[in-house]
Amino acid sequence: MKKYFLILLMLSPIVANSVLAAPGVITFQLDHKQKTLTLSEMKASLKTIDVEVYHPVARKRIQYKGFALREVLELGFGKASDIKRVHIKCGDGYQPVLDQTLLSDKGWVLAYADSGNPSLTSFKYRDKNISPGPFYLIGDRARSYLRFGWPYQVVSFEAR
Repeated sequence: MKKYFLILLMLSPIVANSVLAAPGVITFQLDHKQKTLTLSEMKASLKTIDVEVYHPVARKRIQYKGFALREVLELGFGKASDIKRVHIKCGDGYQPVLDQTLLSDKGWVLAYADSGNPSLTSFKYRDKNISPGPFYLIGDRARSYLRFGWPYQVVSFEAR
């Protein structure tokens, strides 16, 4: 019995890490129609890009892997050129809005990993460790943070 308990104890971190490392899922809603995409589906359909940018909160340069936001939105919503605003829902309850001006900027990246990690690394914000995953909307330039604070824990987009 002790032998099995020891094996289970040794395997528990592996099982826990595989559960925590489950791929992200993001939902898109447009006109009462909903579509869900997994990270695997996005990787199969979109070009992954690498962006290195100075992170104003972490106060260091970080290399991110992700997808161009325009391509993500096109995959999720289709070619809906009449979209005026996109409401973002985040896991922590934050719900920022991208207006047409921000949507027209090609510099937004929906990141899913950073600095050689398979996912996004936590950072300290207001004395809390924040996990930005499953997805983190970043700009390709640090000054974009001033225009639109980068929302983390992105779980859905709703077009209006």
